Amino acid sequence: MFPCIDQSSDHPGVDAHTGQGIGLSSIHRKGSVLHILLFLFLPCVSSFAQSSNPSRFPDEESLLKALLAVKSEDESKPLLRANTNLITEKLWERFKDNLIDAYRTNDASRSLFLYRIEKQMAEETNDLPLLAKVLDKTGQIYLWIEDYDKASDYAQRSLDLAHRLSDKQRSASALLTLGATSSWQGNSPQALEYFQKSLILSTELNDKPSSADALANIGHLYSVIGNYAQAFRSYNLAMEIVRPLDDRRRLQELLTGLGILYAEQGEFDKMSLCLDRSLKIAKELGDETGVATILVDLGIAEREQGHVDKALQNLIQSLTIAERIKSTGLIIDSQTALGSIYRLQGQYERALEFLSKSLKTAEEAKDKPHIAGALWQLGELYNSKGDYARAVEFSDRAIALATQIDSPEIAYLALTAKGKAHAAQRQHDLAQRAFLAAISTIEQLRSQVSGGEQAYQRFFENRVSPYQAMVSSLISEDKATEALAFAERAKARVLLDVIQRGRVSIDESMNAKEQAEERKLYSELVSINARLRSERMVQSSDMNRITQLESKLQNARNAYEAFQTEVYSAHPELKVKRGVFPAFSTEQAAPLLSDSRTAILEYVVTDEQSFLFVLTKDSASQFKVAVNGYVIKIKRDELSKLVEAFRNRLSTNHPGFRQTSTELYDLLVKTAERHLKGKTTVCIVPDGALWNLPFQALQTRSDKYLLELYAMYYAPSLQVLREMRKRSDSLQSTPLGKSAQNGASSMADTQTAQLYAVGNPAFGGEALARAQTLRSAAFVSLPETEKEVQTLAAEVYGSQSSVVRIGSAAREDAVKAEMTKFRVLHFATHAVLDDHNPLYSYLVLASAGDSNEDGLLEAWELMRMKLKAETVVLSACDTARGRVGNGEGLIGMTWALFVAGVPTTLASQWQVPSDTTTRLMLSFHRKVVDGGSGAKKTSKAEAWRQAALVMMNDPRYRMKPYYWAGFVVVGDGGL
Repeated sequence: MFPCIDQSSDHPGVDAHTGQGIGLSSIHRKGSVLHILLFLFLPCVSSFAQSSNPSRFPDEESLLKALLAVKSEDESKPLLRANTNLITEKLWERFKDNLIDAYRTNDASRSLFLYRIEKQMAEETNDLPLLAKVLDKTGQIYLWIEDYDKASDYAQRSLDLAHRLSDKQRSASALLTLGATSSWQGNSPQALEYFQKSLILSTELNDKPSSADALANIGHLYSVIGNYAQAFRSYNLAMEIVRPLDDRRRLQELLTGLGILYAEQGEFDKMSLCLDRSLKIAKELGDETGVATILVDLGIAEREQGHVDKALQNLIQSLTIAERIKSTGLIIDSQTALGSIYRLQGQYERALEFLSKSLKTAEEAKDKPHIAGALWQLGELYNSKGDYARAVEFSDRAIALATQIDSPEIAYLALTAKGKAHAAQRQHDLAQRAFLAAISTIEQLRSQVSGGEQAYQRFFENRVSPYQAMVSSLISEDKATEALAFAERAKARVLLDVIQRGRVSIDESMNAKEQAEERKLYSELVSINARLRSERMVQSSDMNRITQLESKLQNARNAYEAFQTEVYSAHPELKVKRGVFPAFSTEQAAPLLSDSRTAILEYVVTDEQSFLFVLTKDSASQFKVAVNGYVIKIKRDELSKLVEAFRNRLSTNHPGFRQTSTELYDLLVKTAERHLKGKTTVCIVPDGALWNLPFQALQTRSDKYLLELYAMYYAPSLQVLREMRKRSDSLQSTPLGKSAQNGASSMADTQTAQLYAVGNPAFGGEALARAQTLRSAAFVSLPETEKEVQTLAAEVYGSQSSVVRIGSAAREDAVKAEMTKFRVLHFATHAVLDDHNPLYSYLVLASAGDSNEDGLLEAWELMRMKLKAETVVLSACDTARGRVGNGEGLIGMTWALFVAGVPTTLASQWQVPSDTTTRLMLSFHRKVVDGGSGAKKTSKAEAWRQAALVMMNDPRYRMKPYYWAGFVVVGDGGL
C-alpha cells in the first residue's frame, strides 16, 4: 500500500489523462501523452538482415546523413534498397537519436516522417518484429497529434502482426495504444477491455513498467466513468510497482492521476499535496507538457474551492505553455477552464470567446470528451446570460454526448444546467425531469466512492445543486411535501448510512503489512506532534521551525488519511454500507412529532434564496402530519454574514445583539408563527450557516426569547433523527439514576454503568503547549469542574454507578479505554476547535505515559469508537461548532459522536464561563434524572430549557444570553 503523500524520496512516474469541470477526470487530457508514449524511443533489440548488395555509402554515418536529408519517402526507399548491408544496430541507434530530438522539440510531423523511413528499413530487411514495433510507434505519434483513425489503424496492424509472431510484448504495447485511442474517442468500455488485456500480457511477462502503465490507464478509465473505488485500487497497484523503480516520470504522472482522483472526491488538501509534488518532478524533468497539464488541474481545483485569482494565474500560465508547445488538448482544457472562470466573474463575452474557441478546436479534433465539456460550460454560460433557450440547446448536446461516451460527471452537470434553464422559464415538469436524472446519476456515482465516512461526505459536498434546485421548483408549485422529500435526500446521507447499516472496523480488515504501515504513519503523527510541542515550550521559540513542523504535521495527517483511503479501496468489504433511501412520507415523520405540541422547522439554504418547511401534527390524528413550505428571500452570503454577526455578538457578551436577534427571528421564524401556537417543543433541522445560529436566543417582537417559549433541539435531518430515536429507545431500557445502583464496584459494570465524568484534567506540559497555540487566551485550571463532576456522581447518578476521572487520572489512554461502557458521558475540560480541520478539534485530557497518546482526544478518534452512551455532555468551549459541509451539516465533535453511535449530545457554540456552566450542567442532569420515565418523562431538550430558565430569570443574566444560550441539544432531544 502506497499513499500518494509519501514522505520518501521521489520515484519515477507514468502519464495519466485527467479532466476538468467539477469532475476533473471526466474529460481526457490530450496534452499529456499517455503512458505508452513514455517508451516511444526505447532501443529496438532486433537482428538486422545483411545484404550482399553493393553499398553506395562507405558506412552507416554517411547513409544516416543521406536519409536525414531526403524530402520524401520516394527518395529514402532507393537509398535503403541500395544499402541494406548498412541497416545495422549502429544505424538504428543513430537514427533513434534523431527521433528523440524530434519528439523533444514537439515536432510531430518530423517524428512521423522518420518513423515512415524506419518502417521502410524493417520492410527492406524483412524484420517483422521491428515492423510490428514501428507500426505501433507510428500509431502512438498519430495519437499524439489526435488523428485517432490513423492511430487506431496503425496500432491494429501492429497487434495483428504481433499475434502472428506470438510476440506478447508487442501485443501488450499495441493494446495500450488501442486503449488510449478508444479512451480519447470516448469509448470507455472498449478502452477498458484493451487495457485489461494489455495488463494480462504484461503480468505474464513480468514486465513491471508495462503493468504499471496498464494499471494507471485502467485507474484513469474508472475515474472517468465514476467508479472511484476501482480507480484508487488501480492507481495504488500501479504505485506499488512504480515505487521501487528509478523512473521519476512514471511517479510524476501517477501522482497527477491520484491528485485528480482526490479532487473528484472533494479531498482538495490531499489533491494539492499530490499535484504539488508532481509539478515539482515535472519541472525538474523539464517536462513542459507535464507542467502545463498539472497547472490546468490545479487551476480547475482552485476554481472549485472558490480561489478564483489563483485559478486564473495557473490557467493563464498553462495556456501560455500549451500554445508554445502546440498541444491541442491542453489548449482546449485551458480555454474551457478560463471560460468557466470568466463566467463566474460575470465577464460573459470573454467567457463566450474562450468557450467558443475550445469547442471549435475540440470539434476539429473530433475529441468527444472535450466537446462534451465545452458544451456543458456553454449551457451554464447561457443560463448566466438569461438566454435559456440556448442553454437548453447546448445542455442537450452535452447530455447526449456525455451519455454516448459514458461520462456521468458531465452528464449530471449538464442535466442540472438544463433543469435550471427550464425552471427559469417556469417549465417545471421539464425542469424536474432533468433534476431527477441528475440526482439519479449522482446517487450512482456516490456508490463508487472509495474511503470511509469522511470521503463520502466530501464527495457529496459539491453535488447538492440539483437536489436544491428540485426543492425550489417544487416549492414554486406549492408541493411542499414533495419538496421536503428532496431536501431530506440531500441531508446527512453519510450519517444515515452509518446509523442504519453500521460500520466495519478498518483495523479488523487490515493485513499485517497494512497494520505495520498504519502504525508507522500514526507514530509519525505522534512524533511530529511531540517535536512541535517541544519547540513551542522553548522560551524563545523559533517561529520558522514551528511553521515547518506545522506543515509537516498537516502532511502527516493527509498521509494517514490517504493510507486509509487506499485500505478502503483494497478491501471492498469496508465500503460504507449504503441503505436504500426510502421516499419521504409524512407517516415517517409522525413518530418524530411525539404529540400535537411539537413542531419541526427544517431549512434549506441555497445561493439565491432559502426555504423553510414547518411540520406539525393535528391533535385529532395520531398519524396525520401537515407540511408547509415557505420561501425566505435572502442570499446565502447575506444570511451567513447576518448569522455570524449575531453569533459573534453573543459570544463576546456584546450588548448590541437585540436588533439582529429580532431581524433573524422575523426572517427565519415569524412565517411559522401561526403553526407554532400551542407548541412547547421545536426541533430545528438547520442547513448551511444556520448550523452556527443560536436559535434559542432569537427574540420575538414581544421580547421573548425562543428558549422561553419552547424546548429546542437540533437534528441533521428527519431521517437521521428517526434512526437516533430508535437508538435512544434501545438504550433507555434501563432507567438512569440512583435506582440503578445494585452493588457496582468503583469501576461500574456493564449493567450499572451510568455516568463517566472527566473534570479538570492535568493538562499541563506538552498537551497544554500544543493546545494553547490554537487559541488566543491561555488555559487555566478549572477547579469548578472537579466539583461539578464529583457532585454529579455523588448527588445525581450515585457513586456506585459512576466513575470520575480528574487531574492526572484523566489520561487519554484510560479515558478511551473506559468511556465505551457508560450510558452518560460528561467532559468538563477545555476544548479547541480547529476551523480548518474540524475532525482534528479535540478535548484536552491529561498526558499519558504511553507515547502513542498525546493527551488530546480528537474528533476523528471518537469516530472510530463504538460508544454505548445515550447522552454525551461536552461542558467545554466550541464543541457544537465545526465546518459546515453541504449535504451533511456540521462536521465536528457532534458529527463524530453521531458516527460513534451517540444519539444525543449537549455541546457549546462558543467559549463559556466555567462557573456559570457548572451551575447549568448540574441543573440539567438533575432535571433529566428527576424527570423519571414513562409518558411524562422530561425530554433532554426540556431539561436543558428548565436549567437555562433558572439563569435566564435571574436579572443579572436575562439580557446576557452569553451565559445561558451557548449550549445546544443536538440529536434526539425529544425524549
